[in-house]
Amino acid sequence: MHCGSEPHAQVNGMVELARRERTALGAPMDIEPQDGILECIRIAAGEVREASDRIADLAPEDIETLATWSTIRHEAMDRFTAYCFGALRVGLEERLVRIGE
Repeated sequence: MHCGSEPHAQVNGMVELARRERTALGAPMDIEPQDGILECIRIAAGEVREASDRIADLAPEDIETLATWSTIRHEAMDRFTAYCFGALRVGLEERLVRIGE
């Protein structure tokens, strides 16, 4: 994106770039902490499943792709277990049960 060399043009360009990145990365939203943790757990679980499915579909001789998807799955599993551990540590399940009562 070219915005010219004037200082105001450069600032305008940075503001526009920030707006585009916010749209691409997700705008902030109001969310309850327990809902945020559960959403992270669901996303990470989906990433683990997707990577596992990709690995299962690979031909045995596709070693390089296997290594890539194995790394992706391992990282997703690390995130998943960290989110689950965090939820258990703060007693999220008990809190959700109490909220539902």
